[in-house]
Amino acid sequence: MNVGSDQQTPKTHGQASERARFCLKCRYDLKDSTTNRCVECGRTFDPGDDSTFRRKATGPHVRPGNLSRLDWTAISCFSIPYLMLAFMQFTWLVVWFELGRQPIYNNPDPKQVTGVMSRACLFAFETLAWLTLPSLGLCVVVLLVQMVRAFTRYERVKPFVITLFTCIMLFIGSYVLLSLSVQFTKASEWILD
Repeated sequence: MNVGSDQQTPKTHGQASERARFCLKCRYDLKDSTTNRCVECGRTFDPGDDSTFRRKATGPHVRPGNLSRLDWTAISCFSIPYLMLAFMQFTWLVVWFELGRQPIYNNPDPKQVTGVMSRACLFAFETLAWLTLPSLGLCVVVLLVQMVRAFTRYERVKPFVITLFTCIMLFIGSYVLLSLSVQFTKASEWILD
C-alpha cells in the first residue's frame, strides 16, 4: 500500500457521498447509471435536480405512507358532525340539569330555554349543525385535490387511499350515529322538533 496513492475506502450501504444517487421509488443505486432512468423500476431522474433522487438509500425522504396536511384536513372535516352529535346529547343533559326534570318533546321548546349554559349549548349545537354540510363539502374538495395529486405523483397514491378509506368510514359512522340518535334518543326528539 502506498501512502500517497488514490485508494478509495469502501463506503457502507446508505452512506451519503457527493456522487451517491438512489431511486426515489425503489432505492436502486443510480450512481453508475448511464441513462437518466432507473434500470430497476424505470423511474426517470435528473442528475442535476436533487428532488428527483435520494442521496441515501435509507432514511426518510418522501415516504409513500405519510399523510400530508391536506389528508389530515379531509379527515378532520368529520370532527364537526361528530361534535354536533355530541353537543345534541350534552345540551339535552344541561337543560335537564337546569330544569330539574327531563325535557320532553316541546316541553320546554328549545328556543324558549332561558338558562345561560343551556343557551350557550344550544348556540354551539346550532352553529355546528350549520357547519356540518360545508365541512363535508370541504372534505370532498380536498379529496378531489388529493385524487389529482395521486394521479400525478406515484408517492401520493397510498396516502390518498388511506385518506379516502378513512373519510368513507367516518362518513358511514356519522350517518349511523345520526340515524340511531334520531330514532332512539330523547335528546334528538326534543332538540330536533
